Amino acid sequence: MVKTFILIFVFLSTEMLSAQRTIEPKGFDHLQKGIIYNREWSLVPTLHTNGFALAFSKATLPKYNITHFRKIEIGYLKHPREHSQSTAPTQLSGGFKSYTYGKINYFFPIRVTMGIKRYLSEKSKRRGVALGYTYEGGVSLGILKPYQLKLIKTNLGSEESFISQEAYTEENAELFLDPSKIAGRAGIFKGFNDFTIRPGMTVKAGALFAWGAYDNRVLALETGVMLDLYYKEIALVANDQNQPYAINFYVSMHFGKRY
Repeated sequence: MVKTFILIFVFLSTEMLSAQRTIEPKGFDHLQKGIIYNREWSLVPTLHTNGFALAFSKATLPKYNITHFRKIEIGYLKHPREHSQSTAPTQLSGGFKSYTYGKINYFFPIRVTMGIKRYLSEKSKRRGVALGYTYEGGVSLGILKPYQLKLIKTNLGSEESFISQEAYTEENAELFLDPSKIAGRAGIFKGFNDFTIRPGMTVKAGALFAWGAYDNRVLALETGVMLDLYYKEIALVANDQNQPYAINFYVSMHFGKRY
């Protein structure tokens, strides 16, 4: 009887161990180790000190904690000293109209970059926030578009006033910078046929805080500093305070998927 009981116990123990080797370790290993995903895409909206941007990124994952990405981004950059104000109501302008005093151009940088994201957490730590860092660099193609105002002008030989939509020039500088002659700003799409191009370069470095860094979804917060550098100063305001570079602190969110 005892021998029979021992044989049954050994048989059942062997089967249980075999089942554990077949199911638990493999499942555990699948969750904790190895490269599950090797591709990734994400949308990256960004707010920075003097503007905003939206990017699309595609990436490869050579290791579970390293991502090599390529990104294209279009943004808006303003001068640090820009400030919006309102016009005084007139018969021509109607009520209060907003405009940016001294602004002479919009600036839209298109950035094409390559970079690396690296997570510092172990893959076994699947829950909570994974910490990491990222850096990237590439080219920036800036589109400089004239900023137009609605100016109050008077016909020669009469006292009749009218509205003229104009961009800043040396000839109309005095009128363009006279608040009493401004009836508001023109639409943002006015003057796109007069745009100019400013080529340059861009670099960025930041810290990463990712939720589910090794799952199939991409959800992360990125914060850091970015530098845009151009071969020629970017004329954004009508004074001598324009520079050929822009340094900004930024905050980005990453939304996407791994596969």
